[in-house]
Parts: sequence; C-alpha cells; structure tokens
Amino acid sequence: MEQSYKMEEKITVKSKIIAKRGNTYIPLNIKNIAVFYSIDRLIFAIDFSGKKFIIDKCLTEIEETVNTRNFFRVNRSVIINSDAIKEFKVIEYGKIIIHLASPEWMKGDIQVSQYTAPNFREWIGSI
Repeated sequence: MEQSYKMEEKITVKSKIIAKRGNTYIPLNIKNIAVFYSIDRLIFAIDFSGKKFIIDKCLTEIEETVNTRNFFRVNRSVIINSDAIKEFKVIEYGKIIIHLASPEWMKGDIQVSQYTAPNFREWIGSI
C-alpha cells in the first residue's frame, strides 16, 4: 500500500529581522518597523522613529515572515505596517493612495492598484 504525504510549506512568523548598517548587523524588532520598501534592488526598512536600515532579503521573503495581521504588501515595492497608516483615500478606478503617519519616512505616494485595493480594504477592515 502506497502512502502519500502532503508536504506543507511551513511559514514562520518571526519577531526579528536582521538589518545592516555599514558592516554592522542589527536585529530589529519587526513590530517596530513602519514600512519595508524596495528601490533599485535594495530593500530598506524604516522604523517608527524614522531610522532607515538595509535588509538582506527580498520583499517576498519578508512578506513570508511578517505577521499578515499587521503587515500588508500594497504593491511590488512596499510592505506596510498598519500602525504606519495615517489615512488612505480612493482615487480613480478604485485605486488607493496611502498617507503615512510621518511623511518623512518615504518620498512619493504609496499606491495600491485597483486589483489589490479590495484585499487591502478587507485587510484594513479586519484589524
């Protein structure tokens, strides 16, 4: 009799992530991160005090290790902590613009596509 085993992917929610500052590595509390974002293939984390750190992981890896109750990947280049959101507004075609609690954290608007917007509204409404 042949047994079939279902391999389950184990996704582990972590409490810390390793950041890099120069040649120093710093374990950061993930709950203190306001936003993760990508620019020119570099991944940054900004904590709630406004400090910026380089992270040696891609956003997909980060997305798999953060608590999805608190964090949401709003687009290809941004994962946001719900506590970092000051407000959001719906613009044309159902897209959403998010304003952060501190505008100094990131330059430019954080935009959620019309396809991701329903999931974002469901997530933000469930917190």
